[in-house]
Amino acid sequence: MNFFKKIADFFRRLFERRASNEAETPVTERPYVPPKVEPAIKQRIFYNVIFKDPFGNSTLTHEIDRIIVRPNGIFCIEDKDWKGVIYGYENDLEWEQALGNGNIINHHRNPIVQNETHKDVLEEIIDASEHDYVIPVVVMAENNSPIQNSEKVVNSRNLENFMRTHSSFDPELDDAEFDDLCDCIAKADHSSTISHEEHVRNIRRNHPE
Repeated sequence: MNFFKKIADFFRRLFERRASNEAETPVTERPYVPPKVEPAIKQRIFYNVIFKDPFGNSTLTHEIDRIIVRPNGIFCIEDKDWKGVIYGYENDLEWEQALGNGNIINHHRNPIVQNETHKDVLEEIIDASEHDYVIPVVVMAENNSPIQNSEKVVNSRNLENFMRTHSSFDPELDDAEFDDLCDCIAKADHSSTISHEEHVRNIRRNHPE
């Protein structure tokens, strides 16, 4: 019985010493580390911009869905919200849109080719046709791009990463250059005086089917 009592006394004294040491040791809190937040990127977005033809055709206009200007580049965006399964390659004249388990097939002009025209127009507008500053990209809103790992078409969810990893300015634009570029685009935009419907009529007059 004395043996068990000695063991009990030993553990009691051990726990008391540990409790005493813990009470004497000051409690230190870990410093707060805020979550990593990506720095805000300076940008300006122009929607549904309508330019008069800069190549001399007074009856022709061009509409660009989005122009995003960042210090690292100018992105000329053709937005497509096509649903279903899309089939097509960069050099095809047309892309196919399959709906209803393939029972309905729609044919569309290759948006990459269409956006290359927009790129040329925008570069002429900003007087940069010799420098290849504009980055054209087709954005698939339904994330159903038929082409993977392309420099010309991306899914909507991948657009931000695309713009972060593609640059046309080295070094990047400073604040004054950024503002001048945006002013140039804004002044050439006629969307306040030319409606989308009028633009479509201009296209049909110049490209009758």
